[in-house]
Amino acid sequence: RYRNTNYYYKYAIGVKTGHTDEAGSCLVAAASKGGIEVISVILKADASTDGTLYAFSDSIALFEYAFANYQYVKIASTDDVVSDSAVYEAKRGERVVLSPSENIETLLLKDADKNEIKKEVTLVDKIKAPIAKGDVLGSVVYSYHGKKLAEASLVAQNRVDHDRILAVIHIIRDFIKNPFIFIPTVIIILWLLSFNAKRKRRRKKRRR
Repeated sequence: RYRNTNYYYKYAIGVKTGHTDEAGSCLVAAASKGGIEVISVILKADASTDGTLYAFSDSIALFEYAFANYQYVKIASTDDVVSDSAVYEAKRGERVVLSPSENIETLLLKDADKNEIKKEVTLVDKIKAPIAKGDVLGSVVYSYHGKKLAEASLVAQNRVDHDRILAVIHIIRDFIKNPFIFIPTVIIILWLLSFNAKRKRRRKKRRR
């Protein structure tokens, strides 16, 4: 922190200078102010003809721009209802309510319009009961003008019980709809009925 020069910056938390033939004079620096931490990278800094250390002055200018124009904004909380979904074999047809797994904050320009933040929800292929509160059932991505801001898992806010009677009905339905099971079963049943009918006719003949 060059306290004895014009380049002392009280918000600086890390500085590393360097020089290579390809990159020229370089400076990687970090600063923190108001809960915001930023990193600046200066490559090929202009050569000094008047004693000015441009890598330092440019870094300070970048930091000041960031602190003056950006702020952290909460765009979602764990209480927000992001989506809800029907649940396969749910008791009483209950739906599951989905919320972010964590509070989401992101760095945005101070004049950014939060109403223009878009969210894209992706759910698992088949949401099936039973569901416990806190189960991860998808994800949500937030973006601003096409730029991704943050991503979080979507978790169940409520419990959904399994309807066992409905599950049995579905098993029977799927059994009937499967031709590889249904057709051979029908053939066997018809054969058994035919075989039983023949046995009865034979018994009648013997009695006579």
